Amino acid sequence: MLADLLYTLGWALWTGAVVVAFTQLYPETKRRQFKQALDASETSSLDQQLDLERDLQGRAGRTPDFAEGVSAFMEKRAPRFVGRV
Repeated sequence: MLADLLYTLGWALWTGAVVVAFTQLYPETKRRQFKQALDASETSSLDQQLDLERDLQGRAGRTPDFAEGVSAFMEKRAPRFVGRV
């Protein structure tokens, strides 16, 4: 019982830390997509979730923020994301 509680608490803390780090590191558009995928994961089958994540990745790859990230990487500078869709 105690081991289950500790595991659950540890998982919750780890998940919370990942979400906090993610929100600090990524532009607004990616955070919205992350939240959409996370919310859907509670009720989706594996195939549905993979389809959603494929679609979200495709959309993310066509945003101005993605282009800015690639340009910043190539120019070896920090990206200037503005959350454009």
